[in-house]
Amino acid sequence: MTILCEVCVDSYSGAMKALSLGADRLEVCANLKIGGTTPSAGLFKRLRVATDKPLHVLFRPRGGDFIYTNDEVNTILEDIKLLKELGADGIVCGILLVDGSLDIAAMKQVCSAAPPLSFTFHRAFDVCSNPLEVLPQLMSLGIDRVLTSGQSLNALAGASKLREWIEAAPGLTFMAGGGISPLNVSDLLKQVPLKEIRFSGTILKPGRYQTEVSMSRDNPTEDSARLVTDRQRLADIFTQVRGFDRGNQ
Repeated sequence: MTILCEVCVDSYSGAMKALSLGADRLEVCANLKIGGTTPSAGLFKRLRVATDKPLHVLFRPRGGDFIYTNDEVNTILEDIKLLKELGADGIVCGILLVDGSLDIAAMKQVCSAAPPLSFTFHRAFDVCSNPLEVLPQLMSLGIDRVLTSGQSLNALAGASKLREWIEAAPGLTFMAGGGISPLNVSDLLKQVPLKEIRFSGTILKPGRYQTEVSMSRDNPTEDSARLVTDRQRLADIFTQVRGFDRGNQ
């Protein structure tokens, strides 16, 4: 069985690198440096013209936690309507309450707006207070897959929980994501019976100018640095995954 590889991108150039190396699907977002936010319509439109590969879109109105006000939920709903009209193939979203439980009321609204698109509950799952309680709730909402690192620093470290959840919720697809690198992806695939993985293949690139002015942080150097999709890092991950595929055929 071939492992489906989804690459998370926040730029047109990053998407082109991923597609040229064999990405099966893209998660399109903005601001990877803060974990991703909803992408611009302009970026999505360009990618939709450039490829017929599935494009799943992150709907996250801001960085920080996944506890959203009614106004933020309404923004998510408007963004879903817009990106569906532009040709999105999938929705990526997750909304929680303050106690770490699923915000069922908000999720019902989002899930009602999603059909007929595929729905991925993203790494908000990794900060759920009781994941085994949330899994049947997600299935009842019609969620297709869960993106998770196994509530750990990276997906390999969360391998035991990933195995537990796969067994507990056979109606869901579990897509491992978080800290996947050329150094750990083979071990992850050996330890967990995954059908899908997700990675970004990014590196931190320093800013191209020196300044004492910061746009949002105390440290101007950190402020101007950005995560960029690195072709070699992506290629190395793909090599490991496809090698695993061949070895298990």
